[in-house]
Amino acid sequence: MPKGLNPELWQRIRGATIEGDLGTQSKVLKDFTRACVYTRDYRDLDDLRRILSVLRELGINSWIDYKRDCDTARGVYGYGSPYWHSPRGTVDIETPRRSTGRQMDLATLAKRPL
Repeated sequence: MPKGLNPELWQRIRGATIEGDLGTQSKVLKDFTRACVYTRDYRDLDDLRRILSVLRELGINSWIDYKRDCDTARGVYGYGSPYWHSPRGTVDIETPRRSTGRQMDLATLAKRPL
């Protein structure tokens, strides 16, 4: 999610979450530097586009990264942490050039016996 939220924007995100227009839950950091919107399934791209549309309607026009909870649990942070991203002002879902979580998934699959 974008950095530098204000309380008014957070209230719109919170309200949309409560109404069921966004994901399963949302949260904001205490200093309003970042908000998170949680979804049911990172593989459901139609639902992700729907949520992106709502976020754009709420006034979030910046670049949006999508990071999975399992990558947070793996300790994946910073550059390379997004699994998907959406360029500024769009509802396009793209694969980042570098995605540590995606690379870890591929490495795990490669180790599995056939």
